[in-house]
Amino acid sequence: MGTLIDTELALVEKATYEKYMGFVREAYGLGKDFHSAQVRYMMTFAHLARERGQSRNFLFIGGLGILGNLVNRLGEDAILKWRGTKDLDLVLSNKSCSPLVSTIFDLVDVHGPSLSIPNKLSTRGCSVDGEGYSLPTTTVDTYIPKGSSDDGVIVQGKVLTEASFERAIISDFFGIPIPFCDPVDLLEMKLGITTSTQDPRRRDCADVLHLVSLSQRMGYTPESIRQFLSPLKRESLRRVLALASDSSTGFSHDLIYPPCSQPYKKELTRL
Repeated sequence: MGTLIDTELALVEKATYEKYMGFVREAYGLGKDFHSAQVRYMMTFAHLARERGQSRNFLFIGGLGILGNLVNRLGEDAILKWRGTKDLDLVLSNKSCSPLVSTIFDLVDVHGPSLSIPNKLSTRGCSVDGEGYSLPTTTVDTYIPKGSSDDGVIVQGKVLTEASFERAIISDFFGIPIPFCDPVDLLEMKLGITTSTQDPRRRDCADVLHLVSLSQRMGYTPESIRQFLSPLKRESLRRVLALASDSSTGFSHDLIYPPCSQPYKKELTRL
């Protein structure tokens, strides 16, 4: 029996299976089965890690990290409104957890170190669910400590330390609690993404706007955000906020969470 099926059996015990399957069927009807598969694989890893006593040793980041923060505020209805992601980005606080990653799939065709990033593992595979449906193949990018666990984990120029894991946002996905990176840590990583044109990608702009809004709701002041950001990342944030102010970009249509207040935004642009 595969670990996805084990996870689904746990949902039966939690009496959340019908709600979960409603989400799966709705996603399929909307042509978002790949979209929903990322969430289902994420839930599988979280369930497996909890069963092995490792629930405090991982965080989801990237697109799923943003989704987790949105679900924390909006509930599971936010999942199918979210932009989706092409893979899973996962951070482990220690290397001993890394063998767990490949076990979330029934069939693994790639599992090994990244050729471009020294502290990243890439795992690709697929699974079959309890209804006999084969989920799409996906990739998990796992970031691990390069040296000692005490040195933290480097992602997009950001060092995630023990404090980052302690600040985790715990969100419930159909009865499975999952830890996600705090919005300010996610914001710092997101602003570290560069493109050949130096302009942020549209989806990154929407992500930054969501993270700024979530940070305000959590009580972070513009000044407290400043201490997390380098001068280069502050400039990147100013550029995104300026683009968001231009109605012709249509970024407001990409948002599923209310934007930050104008005074908050104004103070951020002064950083």
